[in-house]
Amino acid sequence: MQNARKVIRIDKCFTTAADMFLYFGQRTGIPSPFMNPTFLRQYVPRMLAGTAKKTDQRRYLDDTLDFLDQQLMRKL
Repeated sequence: MQNARKVIRIDKCFTTAADMFLYFGQRTGIPSPFMNPTFLRQYVPRMLAGTAKKTDQRRYLDDTLDFLDQQLMRKL
């Protein structure tokens, strides 16, 4: 923000970077990597392995409790 000429803050904006990339990618002709079978062959097994590891180490439970502890529900 040091070089920004003007900063506009938007409260409660639910658009994510992934949403913007998918929208503008479609409009500009950039293909989504999720339509590429080679990408999916690499991505899906690693995603499942990561999910299994986080479940085994109870990271999802920790993340949920941390979320509730910090009362982030009010900020949504």
